[in-house]
Amino acid sequence: MSVETARAVLQDIAQYADEVGLGSVSIVFHGGEPMLFPASAYRELLKLIDSELTSVGVTANLSIQTNATILRKETLSALLDAQVGFGVSADLSDASHDSHRVDKMGRGSMARVRLGISAIRDASANSEPQGGLFVIDPSVEPKAALERIESLGFPFVDVLLPDENWDSADEAELAATYGPWLLELFDLYVSTPRTFQIRWFQTVFKLALGGVWGSDSLGLRSAGTLIVETDGRYVLHDVLRTASYEVNSTNRVAGQREISEIAELPGMRAMMDKGSFLHSRCAGCDNLSLCGGGHIAHRYSTDHGLDNPSVYCSALMPLYERVRDLTRTGA
Repeated sequence: MSVETARAVLQDIAQYADEVGLGSVSIVFHGGEPMLFPASAYRELLKLIDSELTSVGVTANLSIQTNATILRKETLSALLDAQVGFGVSADLSDASHDSHRVDKMGRGSMARVRLGISAIRDASANSEPQGGLFVIDPSVEPKAALERIESLGFPFVDVLLPDENWDSADEAELAATYGPWLLELFDLYVSTPRTFQIRWFQTVFKLALGGVWGSDSLGLRSAGTLIVETDGRYVLHDVLRTASYEVNSTNRVAGQREISEIAELPGMRAMMDKGSFLHSRCAGCDNLSLCGGGHIAHRYSTDHGLDNPSVYCSALMPLYERVRDLTRTGA
């Protein structure tokens, strides 16, 4: 992303913040692999954030999501000096990681990830990376998955379902594969001493106890997320591109001061105020306040667009029923 594009994005954010009274925003440096961005470019970007946002009273909470394999000292120093929080992407076992995340020579990368996590700790006076993201691999036993997360030392983590939709997967097969796995993981999570929190489970508990705000895949209300491509195009969600580039497009680019218009697009409203954009199957569901219709990308089909329940619906219901049972009994 060029300096000019970054400036245009930040000016759009500043105008939108002024229009709606936002006092703070979260900015995530994402990818691809954002640690490929040069240190000099990050320093320029961080200066722009100060001049375009901080100077007008908008606090920018900064974080980066990295695979931790390329951690140049100069770039690491520039980000840590600006108090950027680090999140690391990994998988739930060394074998799973090394089979999915390979270099150009086809070699697994987990050994380099461990070195990268150590480098972040060393550069930040042994403070932990902010968190970890783990894509679920059902071939890894839930107990081993929790032990793996514990061993990496992240205080906050999340586990993510693979990005499937109605065109790419069968609901019954997903239910048979992921339903029992998620339920076992959850039961172990709530019954085993641990040093970390799984955001998914903590958010579901909050919603079951009467909370309102969820996330892009939980609850009926969530804060809006807007993705900026390298060339300045705004899209609705990075995961939604796995379903359809067309449905993910906003037809807006940075520099047009149109974030307020993007916020009113049906796709964005479907992620923020979900109750008006649900499939009829979801409307009477007992778990609606927890599920919120599921992740928008998992609802897509060529025939009906986003007008579907999540393709993971049957896989998720046993988990959400277990949460409701626990909160009802006060366990």
